This record gives sequence, C-alpha cells and structure tokens, in this order.
Amino acid sequence: MAGQIKQNIDVIMEKFGNGDALVENLISTKLYLRGIRRELFSKDTPDDPAILTRLKEIERELEKLFLR
Repeated sequence: MAGQIKQNIDVIMEKFGNGDALVENLISTKLYLRGIRRELFSKDTPDDPAILTRLKEIERELEKLFLR
C-alpha cells in the first residue's frame, strides 16, 4: 500500500506539532537527521519497511519528550 510513509509523517507532525511552527521545525529536523526528508514522500511513494520502522522509533522518542 503506497503512501503509508507520508501518512505516518503527517500523523507525527499533527500529533506533536499542534500547529506550532517551532515544534514542527524541530520534528522536521529530527526526521532529517534520521535520514527522512519529508518533501520526498507523497501519497504515491512506495512504502519502505525500514523507513516505517524508523518513523515508529521517532514517534516513540517524541512521546517520551512531549507526553510525559
């Protein structure tokens, strides 16, 4: 199923960013440093299990930071 990466990125941005540009920029930077460039993924991008795994790891890390 294509587009799952883009969907996961959008969920992470919405869940933790809450429309705050500074937090969204922080999350984007964290993704970039982990090798995930948001702008390269669209709803038509084929899914890569390695990237999906990295996104889940990043989401768990962000939950520890923001949802204590």
